[in-house]
Amino acid sequence: QLIHHFLLRLSRVVRHTQAHLSATAQDGALDASLRTLAQRRLSELATYRRMLYNLLDLDFLQDISPLRSIQPVTPTLRKDPSYARFYTLYRQFDRAITPFTGAPFDLSLEKTWQLYEYWCFFQVIAALRQLAGETLQFDAGSLLQPHADRVSLALPQAEVRLNARLRVCFQKTYGYYGWQPGQAATHPGTYSHAMRPDISIEVTAPDGPIAQIVVLDPKYRVSANGLNEAMNDLHRYKDAIIGPERQRLVQTALALCPGTAGGKSLYFQEDYIHTHGLGALVLCPGTTSGVTPLVTLLARLLMV
Repeated sequence: QLIHHFLLRLSRVVRHTQAHLSATAQDGALDASLRTLAQRRLSELATYRRMLYNLLDLDFLQDISPLRSIQPVTPTLRKDPSYARFYTLYRQFDRAITPFTGAPFDLSLEKTWQLYEYWCFFQVIAALRQLAGETLQFDAGSLLQPHADRVSLALPQAEVRLNARLRVCFQKTYGYYGWQPGQAATHPGTYSHAMRPDISIEVTAPDGPIAQIVVLDPKYRVSANGLNEAMNDLHRYKDAIIGPERQRLVQTALALCPGTAGGKSLYFQEDYIHTHGLGALVLCPGTTSGVTPLVTLLARLLMV
């Protein structure tokens, strides 16, 4: 019953997703690259849907009565590796598609913070495209890869180059910068342990080396205390990420939040950010302002 129930639910999700992707692919008001991506994902889902129909057509799944409720985990599910793996997969699927009740957005309970990080990364790319006046075309879908859980998508350490001097990186690791006694450092990095900011915008000098970094740290669930903790992380990035001559590379480090969340209002003031190279910016999905506040701020921060 549980297997049959799972396949039916998965089939319904695929069907609804196909409907939304079909509408996206046919919406002439959207960017052509987005419509192309929707059409590609639509073709992939058609294959998955055929696989689900074939599975539901298996003999042992015929004449199965509907599952009215999920029973507690039985010893069989706990001890048999195949059943245990299936049950884990089902629980991941269930959490991923269960929405908040009565919330203004139908958001999944599973890894919403990660979705916000991904969304911020693509918003930063959109802002930089406006700022640099570039006509960069890239397939956002090509940056996404299947997650290890085989249910969700992951955005591994991605890099998008806007032009010869400007690039944006997602979760780039900055390792030790290479200094040894009697030997000069050889490359940018940290003078302690490896650090991995969520988003880093790198500006290179005309002769090649990194001249400036702006670090952005998305924080979806952030309280007043959480924002203070985010400031601690940003201080570390500003202090520790340096060039081979020990010059500070991170000129500005910002937390990105969907709201002020009761945090110190001073952090969100533009004058404070420009004076201290530290602060926070509201970047909220669904707002009419879009990436305009981010473009305005980055235009003053970046040497491009």
